Amino acid sequence: MLNCTPNLLFAEYRFTFTARDTLTLPDFSDPLRRSVFGLALHQQSCIAANADCAECMLRHQCDFAFFIKGPRPPEAEMMRKVGTVPLPHIFHSEQTGEASILPGGQFSHGLILAGAACKRLPAVIRAMEKSGQLGFGADRIKAKLVQVSQVLPDGQRLLWNQEGEIQDCILVPPPLPPAPTAVRLHFLTPYLPSDKTFRPDRLELGRLLMAVTRRVSLLQYFYMGCPLEANFRAIKERAAQSEIIGIDLYSHTTTCWSTRQGKAIEFTGFLGTVDFSLKNQELFWPFLYLGQWLHIGKQASKGFGRYQLLSR
Repeated sequence: MLNCTPNLLFAEYRFTFTARDTLTLPDFSDPLRRSVFGLALHQQSCIAANADCAECMLRHQCDFAFFIKGPRPPEAEMMRKVGTVPLPHIFHSEQTGEASILPGGQFSHGLILAGAACKRLPAVIRAMEKSGQLGFGADRIKAKLVQVSQVLPDGQRLLWNQEGEIQDCILVPPPLPPAPTAVRLHFLTPYLPSDKTFRPDRLELGRLLMAVTRRVSLLQYFYMGCPLEANFRAIKERAAQSEIIGIDLYSHTTTCWSTRQGKAIEFTGFLGTVDFSLKNQELFWPFLYLGQWLHIGKQASKGFGRYQLLSR
């Protein structure tokens, strides 16, 4: 049996805000939250507002570049042909449907930080505070950050509020349940495939399994500093043997506001479910399980490609 166990650690946070006026958050609002966060991070970090991040001499020290641009470390052995790497954050909020928050009401952002990104939590908290000052939505409704907590398997742990110092987070892997014989993968937010010719009725499950495995592997390498010890050729051959039980995917277009570009952007992805067998494919189970927090596909850091696993 192939042996490849992921060692990626990450933390899940909740940033709780109080709205000053009535705030309407659209269906699937994580891209909106991330857009304002990116603008706030840029304003607090960048010392050369009109500079190209790819050519900036401080790109490997800058919080904005680290979280939003993902410059490839010069000493990295992986992804040598590209200049950027997978981003270390994923917006992962509890609210996925439309919501209306009254003045004085609270709402929260969910955020995942991988490995070394957790060391930059103070910068993230400052950017979250500033994002509330910038405001959310077309009407720029302002909000005040009042609390930051870490989500742990046994509950939430307070890390920061307005009265105290920032506490260190705890990096612990989520407990891995036994692998089921069959599973349903349910996309909760639109999945944006990297393959432009993707068709749901011709879904290649092996490619989906490899996409999850590679994402975990790359995040582990770049933000934990340790490569996944695995024979990827053999893993790919095993993935090709995977068996689909049923597919119920449908196209969904989401309109997201880009704070940087100052206009609405449309993304077309897929929602729905994929049922498949895990018989003789148990090696993919740890990667699939972690992927529920890490998402898959393009624009994953903005909240796209979030899925939930259900036993069949």
